Amino acid sequence: MAITVDSVGSADGDGTTVTLSHTITAVGSDLMLTVGSAAEVNVNQDVTITGVTWNGTSLIAIGNADFDNTSSATFRDTATLWYLINPDTGTHDVVATCATDPKGMTVGAISLIGAKQQAPEASATNKDALVVSGRASVTLSSISDNAWFVDQ
Repeated sequence: MAITVDSVGSADGDGTTVTLSHTITAVGSDLMLTVGSAAEVNVNQDVTITGVTWNGTSLIAIGNADFDNTSSATFRDTATLWYLINPDTGTHDVVATCATDPKGMTVGAISLIGAKQQAPEASATNKDALVVSGRASVTLSSISDNAWFVDQ
C-alpha cells in the first residue's frame, strides 16, 4: 500500500497551549499522525514544547531544533516533530503545550494512510543552529526506499 495524505490542518496562538481540531477520515490500518509544533520566545528565555496530545493520548517526540537569531538578538525559536501510530479516527483535538509563555506558537497536523507502523527511521544531523541571517536548515537521510519525509 502506498503512503497517502489523509488530512492536513494547522492552528496558532499566543498562550502556553494551542489546540487544533483535526479530522482523521481514514478507516483501517497503517494510520499515522504527525504533528509539527513551533514556538518563539524572547532570546533570554528557554523555550521547550513539553508535549502534544491527540484525543488525550500523548504523541512521541521525533526530535527538535532550536534557533537563536544572533544578528538581532531578539528571539529564540524551537520546532519539534511528533508522531502517533494508529491514532483514533474521527475529529479530535491536537493540543500542544509550551513550558514558557511564548510570543507565538504554531501547530500543524498531517494524518497519513499506509504508513509503516513503527517509529520514524530518519534522523537530523544538524538540529541546533545560531541563525545570523536567512533561514536555518536541517539535513535528513533515509534508510529505506520509498520513505517519506514530513516537515512541518
